[in-house]
Amino acid sequence: NDKPHLWPRGYWCNGHILVDAEKMSKGKGNFLMLNESIERFSADATRFACANAGDSLLDANFEVSTANNAIILLTKEEEWIKSVLEAEKGQKLRLGETEFFMDKAFENEMCNLINKTESCYSKMMWREGLQTGFFEMQILRDIYRDWCVRTEIPMHRELILRFIEAQTVLLAPVCPHFCEFVWGNILGKENSVLLCGWPKAENADVWVTRAFSFLQKSIRNFRATLGKNKNVSKKGYILVATEYPQWKQEILKFMQSYPKLDDGSFPKDFTIALKDYGKDKNLTTSEQQKTMQFASFARGQYEMAGLSALDISLPFDQASVLEENIGYIASTLGLEGAEVHEVGSEGCPGSERAKQMAAPGNPVFVAQT
Repeated sequence: NDKPHLWPRGYWCNGHILVDAEKMSKGKGNFLMLNESIERFSADATRFACANAGDSLLDANFEVSTANNAIILLTKEEEWIKSVLEAEKGQKLRLGETEFFMDKAFENEMCNLINKTESCYSKMMWREGLQTGFFEMQILRDIYRDWCVRTEIPMHRELILRFIEAQTVLLAPVCPHFCEFVWGNILGKENSVLLCGWPKAENADVWVTRAFSFLQKSIRNFRATLGKNKNVSKKGYILVATEYPQWKQEILKFMQSYPKLDDGSFPKDFTIALKDYGKDKNLTTSEQQKTMQFASFARGQYEMAGLSALDISLPFDQASVLEENIGYIASTLGLEGAEVHEVGSEGCPGSERAKQMAAPGNPVFVAQT
């Protein structure tokens, strides 16, 4: 009683323990003891599968495929780390300033995932922590690595080494043996990975995150457009709109002027006010539905990024992001080349329909044979 700092600060409960979505039972022959799992998969792969089994009061599902896959993933990660260190010794990594957008986005998203993982672990949400601290970190690394390969620009030394160290520390609570081996035997650190402290990370820049998401979403949309094209396309151009259509501008202005609560949030009666706004404008049912959908989207952006989310134009230069990465975009889409044009600029190609389809944050790709 006299040492409250030693008391448990929380606990977590699960339902039944499942193995491959079936209740563990000797009768079913899927009863798995902890020591058997360690002998079969290793301690870290067992911990990996347990962490991924679930956080809520739902039944915890231990998946054999997850444990087996963990062995493969960790082995590949070890080999990749060694290859990066070899590249560093051979002076094949880039030095100097982080001058490219993808460098800044990679660092920004890394900070974002570090902070998210810390929040998950502090709440004992191991599956969510594994998702942000490993799987999403791996996806981020793969995007950056793919960009470097396609643009023939080497990975930035400080950024990629920081990623390796951060990834190792973020995974250590789940896979301590593997991370201890990487930390000491491969990276050559003297202290234990469990004693090195949490990686320092600044608060992520919301608009860099938005610009990075914009680039990735645009590429997915461009690929979908190409997939619908019956003819083989070798080139194409991208139409970028810098301003919203008039009806969306009016909604944003309405939201800007609408009285907020002391904490800056919209009051509960905002939805009612939005419906009254539609009535005053004599909107049809379809137009009112579009108004509500766009206002909901803008409200979500406002809650994440603040008042700048309600600006008539985006706070980042869409055309610049696309133009700087045009080689990467073309390579990803299997094109010989592509161009970026702002709607309304002199000499902007494309039909009126294509230009009208373009909106801030949603550029339109037009394929050419």
